[in-house]
Amino acid sequence: MVPRPPGAAPPSPVVPSGCEPPVSVSVASGRTHPRRVTQPREAFPYITRHRAEPHGAAPASVSPRRDATVTAATAPAAMWMVSPPVDEGSAWLWDTAKAGGIFQSTKKLVLSEQVGRGRALEFLRKNAANGLSVANLLAGLSSILCSINRQYQYSCWLLLLGFLLDLADGAVARQLDACSALGAKLDDFADFTTFGLGTALLLQPQGVLGGLLTLAYALAVFARLCFFSSGIPFTYRGLPCPYASALLASTFLLTGGHVALLRVAAAAMILFMADCGFYPHDKVLESQLWKKLVYAGGVVAVLLAPTVVAAVYCLAWATSYIVFPFALWSCKA
Repeated sequence: MVPRPPGAAPPSPVVPSGCEPPVSVSVASGRTHPRRVTQPREAFPYITRHRAEPHGAAPASVSPRRDATVTAATAPAAMWMVSPPVDEGSAWLWDTAKAGGIFQSTKKLVLSEQVGRGRALEFLRKNAANGLSVANLLAGLSSILCSINRQYQYSCWLLLLGFLLDLADGAVARQLDACSALGAKLDDFADFTTFGLGTALLLQPQGVLGGLLTLAYALAVFARLCFFSSGIPFTYRGLPCPYASALLASTFLLTGGHVALLRVAAAAMILFMADCGFYPHDKVLESQLWKKLVYAGGVVAVLLAPTVVAAVYCLAWATSYIVFPFALWSCKA
């Protein structure tokens, strides 16, 4: 080891190439200083051109020469400012991804709308016949209110409307394959309200005889609805109450509410309903074309024709079913 002359500065340590420390040591003061490591610009290609400034301060412009030089102490902070490369290919992929997301969202929305529409259509299919039964029920309740207020003309029109609705609800239920226990119960309740209570009040129950006849008519309709099954397909036991109601309502419109004639006709209808005779199933809308035309004529007559024409039409229709049930109105006729 060579002795150092007096007053000479100590030699700096020899460091192999490539292993320089990141800091420099001042021998005189003993302080450490960050060693500036100069790297070419290609070593940090993604460093942003703006440095992090204090909050609220405007970013200072940096020259390309100083921007390309990073000290070892500030290198980690500089790396946080690295952003991924953006080129035309990446932008195209990003736009495609966004378009795909929008397409998927639109597809889900369309599918959900289709599912909701399908459910709505299924609900309408199952409840279309029930809606007609409810309309028949409302017609019967309105007829009762009109009879209580002695507005018998309106009551008759509502009874004829209920007659047409009752013929339609069964056909709609069978055509849409929507027959259910609820529909059967609703139909019976609507029939008793319209053709039982509503029609019985047309007899104007005044006095003991009139009251008894009204009660007898309502009970006959009730028994007819409870024991209508004959055990024979498409065959009723006893006169169906809608035809009896249509006959009484038409008679009232033609005679102007002749009480004696109405009571005689009601007594005859009671006997027909209590009788054990058989009547064909009134599948008017599911049978021959001429029966469908008869139904369409009834709709036009009730809604548009004068009172006399509508009353005569419905009276002839109901009478033909009562007198010639199988000759004219059988499914095979």
